[in-house]
Amino acid sequence: MLNRFDILFFFNRSSLPYTPIFISILALFLGMNSIGWISSSAELNGVGMVLIILLGIPHGALDNEIAKRANGYSAFRFYMTYLAVMALFLCAWLIWPAASLVLFLFSSAYHFGQSQFSDLDKISSSVKAVLYMSWGVLLLSCLVLFRWTELEPLLLANSDTLALRAILSPNLLLPITGISAVLLLFVLSHLLVRKELKVARLAKELLILGLLVYAFYIFPLVLAFALYFCILHSLRVLDEEYRLLSLQGVFSSIKDFIRCLAPLTLISYIGLALLFWAHTAEVLPMSDLKMVFIMTSLITLPHCFVMEFFYSLRSSDKASTSQTTMSSKMTSSEQAAS
Repeated sequence: MLNRFDILFFFNRSSLPYTPIFISILALFLGMNSIGWISSSAELNGVGMVLIILLGIPHGALDNEIAKRANGYSAFRFYMTYLAVMALFLCAWLIWPAASLVLFLFSSAYHFGQSQFSDLDKISSSVKAVLYMSWGVLLLSCLVLFRWTELEPLLLANSDTLALRAILSPNLLLPITGISAVLLLFVLSHLLVRKELKVARLAKELLILGLLVYAFYIFPLVLAFALYFCILHSLRVLDEEYRLLSLQGVFSSIKDFIRCLAPLTLISYIGLALLFWAHTAEVLPMSDLKMVFIMTSLITLPHCFVMEFFYSLRSSDKASTSQTTMSSKMTSSEQAAS
């Protein structure tokens, strides 16, 4: 049974309190906006961009360590594979932009759902897939629908994003949103009935979804996305990575953790800067919006693959720890009996 503090804040002492942090930051921005400290959309989106640069990009900076621990990848093999996936996806964007956007959105949706419910690792694979995808699709659909008046003019302003408008239009997203909401509620109810999900956890997830939808409604596009992506997603992933890789001896302190994050973070910044230069120098002639889609997707897609390795590694580590604990208990019992 949860105590009153837990019920109010859904605070799990074994991890960072993502939900209260999110609620606090959401309240902070609402307060700053209401008193006029940060009022324009440009200012709010600027804050969102800073959050994404400082927290969002670094959350994938341990992909090399994860690939090494999970699959035994050498540094050379990891970087060559990572860069090859990025290069292939860039080519796909240049040849099939609409299909590439669909792949980017669905892989992101699955990844977001996976991180949100990463602790539910004992449910079946098919239920996981539906849960992850329905939660992520609902999240991204609501973001686009509530910020459509902001996004549509950007899509219409450039000839190379007109084809993308059909994929993101409310006519298509409204039924997708409804289907994903129904599927999500069905899966959550299924898990609740099977006692694989507690009532308090269900209430927490519904609260988070409600607050996210409110944030998408009230704040401009970049900040609305950043509040989810940086606080509820990136912080969670960084915390999970720190805990697991610390147990495996990759680092022993926060300072070591930050030092491990630095190389791939800097490489990502440099790579994005080079893409931005290629765009401004018209080496890659395209609109700003399409370049944002491409830059974001190039660092997202390979990261999604690596996180599959991470959650598999964490599940096997949990199983190993559980087996060791059980063996220790059995040994203690045998010794006590003798």
